[in-house]
Amino acid sequence: MINCIGCGAEVPDIEYPAHADMRTSPGCWSLFSELLDREFSSPEYWPAHQLTVNAYALQHSASNPALHLIALCLRFDLGFSDDRILPVMRRASKAKESLPSVEAPSAPNTVTVLDVCKATDAKEHIAAVERWAKSVWDSWSESHGTIRALTARL
Repeated sequence: MINCIGCGAEVPDIEYPAHADMRTSPGCWSLFSELLDREFSSPEYWPAHQLTVNAYALQHSASNPALHLIALCLRFDLGFSDDRILPVMRRASKAKESLPSVEAPSAPNTVTVLDVCKATDAKEHIAAVERWAKSVWDSWSESHGTIRALTARL
């Protein structure tokens, strides 16, 4: 076992193709891939998908964190559903080159992909992803003002 270089979770020390644009360990990327497999294979898991992607990307140094933070702001601050979030994200992604740079939090992650992997059914999975994504949003609190102002303009 090793600690993931992105989120700090204790993950298997394995050989596995990891995402080239993210700061992730192969074992963590493998666990994330398992979550994606659940969400794509079973419709009852699908409602968690967008939050899964945003939470993982933000904990693993996505190249443009502002995009993922906008999605979490829309969900947790404004209560938007995925159906309402997606059109805003399309507009934001067209302007991604002009989005402000935001600093990643320095505090360790309290909820990670490992917590979601423990879910035994779709209901637990969705609840775990909600906790994970909310934890990630909360961890970026120093950027909330910037992201809220940006979201208001979209």
